[in-house]
Amino acid sequence: MPEKVVSNTSPLISLFSINRFHLLQEFYPHIFITEAVWKELTDTEKEGVQFFHQEKEKGFLVINRVTPSPFLQLLHQELDEGEAEAIALAMEKKLDLLLLDEKEARSIARIYKIPVTGTVGILMRAKREGKIPSLRKELLALREAGFWIQDDLFHEALHSCKEK
Repeated sequence: MPEKVVSNTSPLISLFSINRFHLLQEFYPHIFITEAVWKELTDTEKEGVQFFHQEKEKGFLVINRVTPSPFLQLLHQELDEGEAEAIALAMEKKLDLLLLDEKEARSIARIYKIPVTGTVGILMRAKREGKIPSLRKELLALREAGFWIQDDLFHEALHSCKEK
């Protein structure tokens, strides 16, 4: 089980929005986030701000400052601040896993050999471990909440978990 996990904003908000944030707590002892991700989570009027503050107070969400570097500057040229900082933190701290949904950011992380999973991957793991009864139901809930899932990924995930 990966012990050192860093997350971008999207997986945290997405799982919160479908009442499945607890899966992260079941899989990982804590999640590292960057200052930019924290700002994205809390600098808003959206539902969940208080919840994320509570998770920080409990020590589940752990904020880490990323050291400014040429690598981080390079990432900022291609990605938004949260994605760039999450990748930089994963490299800097040699973390075990990066939670990231955005396709371009995932491609860049893979170039640097950073193990990546995203919201769909977390839900697939939950299905395989019997923590959720239906992957399809969760993926549809994500779509209903405004989370974009390509049709190919939707069907691949279902097939991988032996659902139709």
